[in-house]
Amino acid sequence: MLLVSLIVAGLSLLIAAPQQGALPAGIANEIRKLYHDDVRYLDASIDLNDDGRSEVVVHVVGKAACGSGGCQTLIFTPAGSGHRLVSSISVTSPPIKASATRTAGWRNLIVRVSGGGAKARDVELLSDGKGYPTNPTVVGPQVKPAAPGGDLLIKEFESPNEAKALP
Repeated sequence: MLLVSLIVAGLSLLIAAPQQGALPAGIANEIRKLYHDDVRYLDASIDLNDDGRSEVVVHVVGKAACGSGGCQTLIFTPAGSGHRLVSSISVTSPPIKASATRTAGWRNLIVRVSGGGAKARDVELLSDGKGYPTNPTVVGPQVKPAAPGGDLLIKEFESPNEAKALP
């Protein structure tokens, strides 16, 4: 359990803060296969395709998953008793949001892209019904400038140490 120290009205309080659960074992194993143990992650669960089951959005942080433009974001959907990787989106940065808009039955994703001297901007990724585009820096039919809004899934962070270690 995580303990957090708060100072309120000059009094120091120690309280227990809730922690998110660990990644499902199958997802952690898939990440290990892709990047070994040299990564950390931020994650969120949300029903992206309105089937009543939550997909898992994982933003992977570390040398093996990141470049000058950002890191990998992985989307896993429930499949049988585990999860199946449906998208690996390169060069993304938080914040990562779910748009209220849907394309091909899936909620659009909003990610930040930057790097190469370009000004950071948010883009909206449209699903083709099977997954999301792999390169969010190339504007086209499935990648467009994002409108403000969306449900925050993964917040911005200042240090990779803010991300979780693989279980």
